[in-house]
Amino acid sequence: MTKPMKDNWTITLTRDEALVLADYLHRWSETDNTKFEDDAERTAFDNLLCLLESADDGTAFAPDYGAQIAAARDRLRVPKL
Repeated sequence: MTKPMKDNWTITLTRDEALVLADYLHRWSETDNTKFEDDAERTAFDNLLCLLESADDGTAFAPDYGAQIAAARDRLRVPKL
């Protein structure tokens, strides 16, 4: 039996992970620089990826994964005026 796909996922970050990730993501959005400047950024990023992977409801292994990613991107994309 296939698990139903969830519309919302909940993940929990430590305060340190949240602070380091927020700083990293802010720098990335301001400069387009994705290079990790500190090992802690890599650790926090890897921890976030692990949390997202563990929250997965089977989507990553679904036969239509590519189509689901494309549809999600379409829904999140900001419309051009």
